Amino acid sequence: MQKSLAGLLKHDLIQGWRSLRRSPGYTLSAILLLGVGIGANTAVLSYVDALFFRKLPVPEADRLVGVYSTREGRPLQGYTEWQDYLYFRSRATRVDPMTVLRSE
Repeated sequence: MQKSLAGLLKHDLIQGWRSLRRSPGYTLSAILLLGVGIGANTAVLSYVDALFFRKLPVPEADRLVGVYSTREGRPLQGYTEWQDYLYFRSRATRVDPMTVLRSE
């Protein structure tokens, strides 16, 4: 006797529902783990999307350069101080207008 796909699916769903009702602790932990996993995955993929795939909100973003500061006796920092930015902007003659990107 061969059952239809819909009949097999219905049978599997009924069996799954019965087993979940028999062990509510397992059901609750499975639902919580799924929720945490989906939430973590969404957070990571949102971060990756914003970091790698979205364009910067400036025209001609492919022409951007980064400027970093260094101080004597200290390693290269991943940022430039505000006073340095003002200094660079006031003396920049061969570049387009400068802007600041603030990251927190």
